[in-house]
Amino acid sequence: MLIAQISDIHASQGAASLVMLDRAMLWVGGLRPDALLLSGDIANKPHERGYELVKAAFAGLRVPIYMLPGNADDREAMRKAFPEHDYWPDEGPMNFTHEFEEGVRLIGLDVTVPGAIHGDAGPHLDWLAEQLTAGDTAPTLIMMHQNAFPTGMSAFDKHMCRNADGFARVLAEATDPVAAVVCGHGHRPMFSRIGAVPALMCPSLTQVNPLVIDGRGEPATVDPPGLMVHAFNEDGLVSHVVSLAI
Repeated sequence: MLIAQISDIHASQGAASLVMLDRAMLWVGGLRPDALLLSGDIANKPHERGYELVKAAFAGLRVPIYMLPGNADDREAMRKAFPEHDYWPDEGPMNFTHEFEEGVRLIGLDVTVPGAIHGDAGPHLDWLAEQLTAGDTAPTLIMMHQNAFPTGMSAFDKHMCRNADGFARVLAEATDPVAAVVCGHGHRPMFSRIGAVPALMCPSLTQVNPLVIDGRGEPATVDPPGLMVHAFNEDGLVSHVVSLAI
């Protein structure tokens, strides 16, 4: 099974990221994955117009799309803009699960905190634990917006997902197989682990953040926008970073 992932479009009228979104959709259309994930920060204010622009970019794509909000998004505006996404609850956090016929399970974990940049897994840990002890044998991909692992970039880590220790504990106690946790938020690709589970940060389609590791210099940002492709096969999961020409 092939799953493409994009993140952090921050769409608004005239935004340069819309050009990158069009390029990404052209590339994804050529790949023909089984699903496309959008891990938050879809649009900036005014949200209604931003979501309208994103929806127009998706119009020619014949791929099922699964998305979650990020800190820049508005849950209710998302529900109104994308009524066809009926896997979300009618109100509150937009947590969901979906079983693909290819034998992979997707869990969407909405850790956003309205009005804040950071996320918080705390309110959702009981729900997540229930999903991960349900006796499901399908490999599970967990999607969220904010990262639940520290990056070593202190200015950024203050905005990561809080209650990360509790999140890690739920993963450690899961009886169902978790293949990976994927997120966005950081505007650059990163790779870590949460306990024994791989944790992958998707690059953004908008401006890329510089690599500012504590105690080191700040080199110029040369990374292009990009996306990820997660390939499930009989041996497990292989994830790829795809860079887009600027």
